[in-house]
Amino acid sequence: MARARAVVRVILAVGEGKAECVLLHQIKALYVGRGLGFTVKVLGGYGKGGKGVIDYAIARTRDIEYDALIALLDTDADWDDAQRTRANVNGIVVVESAPCLEAWLLDIHRLSGERKSAAHKAEFERCFGGPAHDTVPSKSGR
Repeated sequence: MARARAVVRVILAVGEGKAECVLLHQIKALYVGRGLGFTVKVLGGYGKGGKGVIDYAIARTRDIEYDALIALLDTDADWDDAQRTRANVNGIVVVESAPCLEAWLLDIHRLSGERKSAAHKAEFERCFGGPAHDTVPSKSGR
């Protein structure tokens, strides 16, 4: 008699850019172990703004049905209430980084400030020795 296979739920997590994908992979490595009954598939929308991330996530669900959808994106480009509504209608849980992920990461280290996205990215690189998507920074952070 054949053994029954356990059903594993699959969560699709789409990151807007490289930094978001690195963060999603890190969260997956830390918190998604074997035997939990679910797994997370991380894909990248790669810098096409909020609308592009939602478009990409929706397109991925045309071929494969996922149990849950998550999008991690910046709010600085192509993101508004119309896109929030599209995400909601399509069952996508959105995690917004305002205005960008680097601002959020700087704030965690008490290095926040009023800046545009490009300035947040530059400040992050200055403080941590590389871009947020660099998995091995060249100097230690604070």
